[in-house]
Amino acid sequence: IEYRAMMIAPYVHPDVADFFKYKISQLKVNIAPINIDRMVGLVDDSNEVKTLGSNFDKIVDELIHLDENEYSDKINKFIPTEASYTVSQ
Repeated sequence: IEYRAMMIAPYVHPDVADFFKYKISQLKVNIAPINIDRMVGLVDDSNEVKTLGSNFDKIVDELIHLDENEYSDKINKFIPTEASYTVSQ
């Protein structure tokens, strides 16, 4: 079993990204702060649970490799597609 955790907030501050980055390095865990729009996009891009996990892992990888400000900017500027908000019947 692979465990992942995310903090979902309206806005991700660079200091929060820095804290999560520190915890990843110390505890070797898959955690990341994301905003509400990025969560909508993550779910929309994932058609099954395994895909959701691997897509989230890509976000964690971005957090590890990007500067805290770059990560925060990338997450906060994300805009889901209009289709993400439509309900199919």
